[in-house]
Amino acid sequence: EKFEINSINEFSKRYDLKIKINTLYTLIPIKINKKTGEIGISYFLNIIDSILKETIIDEKKLISHFRKSIKIIMHGQIKSYNIKMSDKNISRYILTANFYLLYLRKINAIKGEQPMNENINKMLELLKEKIDYINSNFDNQNKTKNNFEKLYDFFERLKDNLNSESKTALVILGFLTSIVARKQKDNKLKNLPILKKINFSGMNLKDIIKFSNSIDEKLLQYKVFSSNELLLYIKDFLMNTAISKWDLSSDENIFYLMSGFSAGAVCLKPEKELLEEANEENDEDDQAEDDDMNNDD
Repeated sequence: EKFEINSINEFSKRYDLKIKINTLYTLIPIKINKKTGEIGISYFLNIIDSILKETIIDEKKLISHFRKSIKIIMHGQIKSYNIKMSDKNISRYILTANFYLLYLRKINAIKGEQPMNENINKMLELLKEKIDYINSNFDNQNKTKNNFEKLYDFFERLKDNLNSESKTALVILGFLTSIVARKQKDNKLKNLPILKKINFSGMNLKDIIKFSNSIDEKLLQYKVFSSNELLLYIKDFLMNTAISKWDLSSDENIFYLMSGFSAGAVCLKPEKELLEEANEENDEDDQAEDDDMNNDD
């Protein structure tokens, strides 16, 4: 397991993240209550016990807990929880959760690695061709802004997690969402209105399709549609292919959508800005997460 942790950290250091076995404690929402103790702690202990005993962990249930944490962070409710990140660090939280999933997959604690199917490989080949074209025809200054290359790098590092058309489509949709969010921030729109369209309690396939259409409209509105046509094509192709066999839960839809958003947020922000945000104090209001975590104890 130590070897696997070290190998995962070779991938995660690209994002200045380090994964340990007990990193899970900061990923699972555990409500801190002076009178009743830690609500939700038993699920965390069960996962650690499964790792030590080499038994299979329910991946969908784990991602459901990650989704709860995402909602807590995005709604500014973390003061009563063990999650010590501000909403500006949502990207670091989600990337950490992705690499922890990769670690669990590598030690066979969740279902093992599955090779990417042919459709995903073809789409990633198109992305690589676009990268090669950009690298051949633009100077170094433009290369540093090459979001395609950084998105491809994200897929390369986490490809064992992103092994279905639905997951890949959601990641690309999330990446495009981050581009819209950046444009809204540049236009000085408060609270990034595009994120208000995401229901962090979960989104079904119908919700995702509606959201995807709204992203297309916003890319047109902000005049960045043509520069992202390849990503839009890949997103639509994979989503249309996966619709009839969509097997992701509403919680998983949020997790993979926000995984793409987080990859995009990291790619689009200057490194200095990321480091400044990583060091900011949490000042969220003390509010309660409305999911009943007692059911998981």
